[in-house]
Amino acid sequence: MDTSAKRSGLPQALVLAVGSVAIASADLEGAVRRVVADLCNADPVNGTWLVFEGQSMDWLIQNGKVLVSDEFDSARRHGHGDLPNLFRQAERLKAERNLVIHGQWYPECSYPHPEDAALMCTPHSADTYAQAGPVCHVEGSRYRKWSLEQAWAVSEIEELADRLDQLANRFCSIYNLPDIP
Repeated sequence: MDTSAKRSGLPQALVLAVGSVAIASADLEGAVRRVVADLCNADPVNGTWLVFEGQSMDWLIQNGKVLVSDEFDSARRHGHGDLPNLFRQAERLKAERNLVIHGQWYPECSYPHPEDAALMCTPHSADTYAQAGPVCHVEGSRYRKWSLEQAWAVSEIEELADRLDQLANRFCSIYNLPDIP
């Protein structure tokens, strides 16, 4: 199937917003990778930084949370007490990002019967249908559970990209790394 034909049935604003989430997510992953590597005193000279390359966002977040937990007390030693909160935020945003990036998008609810749609399709937020611009539907596969469909306003997807960017820059600011443009 010609993928551009499938995309042509979706609003262009949706395609651009999903792309913005993908770019912002990659920037956040890079920032988290640099912070976790720094917490482990990874050194580019001796190659220890290689351990962090190619690791998933889940791996980076989970290990980052451990490194800044009370058991390791790295955050206090490094004087970065906000890191536990930043890792929790990254984890929450990752779940939304996964649905937006990996879900199947439809211009409208994919359930043919209204009674099914009412049970299986929920708005992303209480304000989804009040947002200006198009509202589209995304269905995400979940491990050993029914897939559920969500309605997202394109502006909510754009906001997710902004929140990912802001969080990446907060991670960067802790280590005086340059902000991600």
